[in-house]
Amino acid sequence: MSHKRNLNLAELYSIQGSACIVTGGASGLGYIVSQTLVQNGAKTLYITSRKVDQLKQATHELQKLSPSCAVKYIPADLSSKAGVDVVVDHVKAREERIDILVNNSGATWGAKLEDFPEKKGFDNIMALNVKATFYMIVGLADLLAKGKSNIEPAHVVNVSSVAGVVTSAQSGGLVSPDAGSWSYGASKAALNHLTKTLAQTLSRKHIMINAVLPSVFETRMTRHAVADHMDELLSSQPTGRLGQDSDIAATLLFLVSRGSSHVTGNLIVLDGGSTL
Repeated sequence: MSHKRNLNLAELYSIQGSACIVTGGASGLGYIVSQTLVQNGAKTLYITSRKVDQLKQATHELQKLSPSCAVKYIPADLSSKAGVDVVVDHVKAREERIDILVNNSGATWGAKLEDFPEKKGFDNIMALNVKATFYMIVGLADLLAKGKSNIEPAHVVNVSSVAGVVTSAQSGGLVSPDAGSWSYGASKAALNHLTKTLAQTLSRKHIMINAVLPSVFETRMTRHAVADHMDELLSSQPTGRLGQDSDIAATLLFLVSRGSSHVTGNLIVLDGGSTL
């Protein structure tokens, strides 16, 4: 008979006592991720953003949700390796191990094909959406690997997008018909591949790396566009609704808990069938 393990829900999806980092964790989907972690037993949570006031407000709100979780913030611009190193060095000076890393920081840009700006439209998008994730994982790999096993590994989740698997730069109704988010889709496709290559490389160190690919969720970044294009968005949505907080929270909790200790290199689409 095989060894029996506790298969109850609380055991399978436990993140009790975890030390966590969420980049871009003060707003949008990142805040939902942060909230999910603090409400489910995280011991320590670091959140990052360029905006100090936003970080302070989010830290205050998250701390109230779970007084037992130490919520801390690190102001940083992750578009350069130097900015990523600010976060890595800050955490390394204070923590002996990290259990959960969620790379959520990112940006998008929409413009006409023939007039797409290089620095703001391409360089900054690729830097935030791809390069930052690479250097964050590499910089924290030792802390992530420390004390882990093939039963209780570390978990990294990269927040990608269905834009990385569809072929229209104008899809979703969030970009005007004469413009496109050309670099955004390319950056998310690169992030998807990076997720797989780093998962393959770091799996033997007991670091599981997966990505979630949301379609349209109503967040601060998308709220105005969603309100203006709701009919168009729902016309291609089989479920008849947009993504909700609970959708990202439940998927995230699986990917950072013991339930996914044998899951790595996966791209989980959260789109209600809109890209099928």
